[in-house]
Amino acid sequence: MLQGENSTHPQRARDLEKSSDDSGNRRTKRDANGGFTLIELMIVASIIAILAAVAYPAYQDQILKSRRAEGKAKLYEMAQALEKCRSLYGSYNHANCAARNALIADGAHPISENGYFRVSASGGAVTDFGFSLQAEPIGYRDADCGSLTLDQTGARGKSGAGALEDCW
Repeated sequence: MLQGENSTHPQRARDLEKSSDDSGNRRTKRDANGGFTLIELMIVASIIAILAAVAYPAYQDQILKSRRAEGKAKLYEMAQALEKCRSLYGSYNHANCAARNALIADGAHPISENGYFRVSASGGAVTDFGFSLQAEPIGYRDADCGSLTLDQTGARGKSGAGALEDCW
């Protein structure tokens, strides 16, 4: 026998050899089973909860921004159609202007591509030499921007409490 080997407990020495890994460290019973403790699971759950608490408001903000972009696109589309009428007929308010007719029709205002905005003429009027368009959110509330507006000069506006730069 080698010096340092326990001669009185040869079975114990063999068991220690079997339960050691290649680096000489002893493996615990938990390592052999491959499970996780409750505290480890709770730590992982709390990390996921913190990440979700940070990510969800950012996600909601991006959703609002994408919906506003849709409303702005529809406003610009309608303004461009009215400018075409002005070029063709010399007036935004000509009877043959399909965009004007869609804007002043009762209850049949143009809706954005995904249905998040309804565009109408602000105050219900498109005049010979001007217009003011309003895109109103449908099915959700945007406290920061509210309704978006655009007129014939390109002036942009909003009805909400947020900054104009954030809305446009």
